Amino acid sequence: MKNIKTTIEDHIVTNTVSSDTTLPEISEYISMNSKAWANKYVIWILNDFNFDHINSDTIRSFIHITKEASKNRKGLKTAMVAKSDINFRMTRMLSMLAFEKYAFPIEAFRDPSTAKEWFGENNKNI
Repeated sequence: MKNIKTTIEDHIVTNTVSSDTTLPEISEYISMNSKAWANKYVIWILNDFNFDHINSDTIRSFIHITKEASKNRKGLKTAMVAKSDINFRMTRMLSMLAFEKYAFPIEAFRDPSTAKEWFGENNKNI
């Protein structure tokens, strides 16, 4: 997808989302790529993501669709990174809603380096 840029380095997948990306597009991207990420940690950079059009139905749909894909990465951590206050708060809310539904831990952070610290040193042994 043109609105999501992905890099893979040291067993960490980093997906950077543009401002014109929608939550359904992210859902589709996760569904298409989750098997390829089976042995990797994932970081979503949501600094530019536009949460203006997100409502509770959109979030429920996102969690429902991506729940199945989460089974491909059971036990591996996913981090969502957002610098601005509003995006950080929205990613925290999303992570709390997804916490019990996903097969892996998910957390919100302000910067990628803190997210990588959360992954821990064992990310080199995947």
